[in-house]
Amino acid sequence: MSKEQRQRLKEHKHVLKEQRQRIKEHERVSKEQGQRLKEHKRVSKEQRQRLKEHERVLKEQGQRLKEHKRVLKEQRQRFKEHKRV
Repeated sequence: MSKEQRQRLKEHKHVLKEQRQRIKEHERVSKEQGQRLKEHKRVSKEQRQRLKEHERVLKEQGQRLKEHKRVLKEQRQRFKEHKRV
């Protein structure tokens, strides 16, 4: 094998080594991105659940407020009737 061939082979090995390193780094980054995406989905799911619960609570509060207004209206009516007597 000539000196030139050995040099080319050495350079080729070096290029292959760099490619393997880039592939390894890419796989590591992809894995991290996958983990971040998984965490983001988990957090989003929790946020949706909290929002759903919050909407349910607001709905209940709205119902209680409606009922309270109805009771106050009845009390005012009874008070007016009582004053007339």
